Amino acid sequence: AVIPVVKSDDVMIYPNPVSDIIKVNVPLTLKNVVASVFNIEGNLVSVQQLKPFEGSVDVANLTKGIYILKLSTTTSIFKTFIKQ
Repeated sequence: AVIPVVKSDDVMIYPNPVSDIIKVNVPLTLKNVVASVFNIEGNLVSVQQLKPFEGSVDVANLTKGIYILKLSTTTSIFKTFIKQ
C-alpha cells in the first residue's frame, strides 16, 4: 500500500483568528482525518472526524486563546490557531 506523504503546507485552515467554525482544507488523498484540538497547556479539548476534502471544526464553545489543531491519519499535522 502506498501511504501518501502530506506536509503541513498541504493543509490550510481558515479563518485564523476564528470565532466559531474553522475550515480545514486537506488533500483528497487523506481519508478518515481526525481533528483534535489542544489548548496551549497541551490538554485535549475537542475531537472531531473531518468530512473529506473540506471539513470544519466547531470551536464556538472554546474560550479565547491560542490552540493547536492536530490532524491525524497515517501521519499527524499540527496547525496553530487563535480563538477570538
